[in-house]
Amino acid sequence: MKCIYFSVFLFFYSLTGIAKNITWRDECIGYYQLQIPDNLDVGIYPSNRTYTKDLAMSSIFTEQKKSPGKTMIVKGRYSNFYYKKYKILISENGFFNIESYKEKVIKKIAEQGDVFHIKKYSSDAFFISHEKSHSLYIQAGHRLYQFMKGNNDLFRLGDNGYLSNESGVLSLLNNFQARALYDVPTERGFCLPYGFISHDSGKEDRNIIVSYRMLAHPDVMIVFQDASFQLPYMVPRNNDLSTVKDYDAKDYAKWLWNHIYMLYPNQERKLLWPRWFTVKMDGRKGVGSFLEVTKENGENDYGYLAFVRGNPNNLIEEPDLQVFVSSVSDIAEGHPRMTPDELKALAEHIVNSVKHR
Repeated sequence: MKCIYFSVFLFFYSLTGIAKNITWRDECIGYYQLQIPDNLDVGIYPSNRTYTKDLAMSSIFTEQKKSPGKTMIVKGRYSNFYYKKYKILISENGFFNIESYKEKVIKKIAEQGDVFHIKKYSSDAFFISHEKSHSLYIQAGHRLYQFMKGNNDLFRLGDNGYLSNESGVLSLLNNFQARALYDVPTERGFCLPYGFISHDSGKEDRNIIVSYRMLAHPDVMIVFQDASFQLPYMVPRNNDLSTVKDYDAKDYAKWLWNHIYMLYPNQERKLLWPRWFTVKMDGRKGVGSFLEVTKENGENDYGYLAFVRGNPNNLIEEPDLQVFVSSVSDIAEGHPRMTPDELKALAEHIVNSVKHR
């Protein structure tokens, strides 16, 4: 009996130990608030790139490992920021010259042979539309924020409405503001990494999924999602590629493990006990699991996944919620890795903190 008590003590000590070593901060994403560790890097977009239509693209973490003649680029490939009909791109810090950037965008669109319309609202904002897309660009807090027409829904042939299409632009200009990480607004609105859209309805269509990386433990990546819809390539499919209908939280979690997360060649994968367990986010029940992956080189990676399936009849107010926390040896950069128990405790703290704002 003494051995049992001692084992239980060590187990709880390991879980509380990681909590004591981490400074927890409130942060908001979409319409939700949660606690995440201090000192994080966020997956965003390089400020020197120009995007003129919604294509698949990966964000990157700005804190990169540099050695003579070599830079390791770590991608936050799960990140996507969709709000209403916009795909939102947020640049790394250090953006200063929107005029020069505007000329680069105009040159790229002209090279595509598109007719375009441009309107300058201020020294820090302009709107440009062309046959394939339109975007509002805002410079704020040394970052560039681009609100691009999302999902690549092309205008009808012969429709020249794109030349003056500014629907929603003035509302964004009036209500958008930059914010610091962990600066959670008190008023109603929609949270982006380093940004906030105030005075919206609180009930807008969105799919926002943000990737974070711990600087003290670079092996650890944290992902959170608030989604009233899933992108077409993120929906479970049958063997004939038709969309799975009426899937539940466990169905979706299985699909994520089998098709998206932590896939390596010649690997061994197993869900650790108890394999599947109940989680709660914002008072709604979902499913959780904890995966161990043994790679070809013998190293083990770990991932914790919690998913709450939204209400199919009211996804705006009861959306899909997801927390995914992983430890990957390839990006540890010489730092000590978290133990599996520490990683699980970290993930559970985040899951338990999720609440609607």
